[in-house]
Amino acid sequence: MRGAHISHSGAQQSSWLAWQMAKPHEVPPDYQQLFTQLAAASADNTVALPLPVFQGAFMNDAAPVTAEVIHAQLCPQPYRASPTRRSTATLTGAPACC
Repeated sequence: MRGAHISHSGAQQSSWLAWQMAKPHEVPPDYQQLFTQLAAASADNTVALPLPVFQGAFMNDAAPVTAEVIHAQLCPQPYRASPTRRSTATLTGAPACC
């Protein structure tokens, strides 16, 4: 593809992109461990992507300040799905962080 450019800044980013192409439905073992640790350290068992992971996986071609602004808007996500089904009738708007 003429004029296409993919920015790679380090081995972690390159390995993440290679993994994305090979198995987009699975989480790499290193990230599984990271997410487990982040969830255990949180008060509500949620995971917020660290800025370097977010930049490398989703915004590797953006200016660092742009990635930081977007990253600041993200809400932590539940680490594991709850086995308890909840009625949508009790939901009252967006999470407090959003």
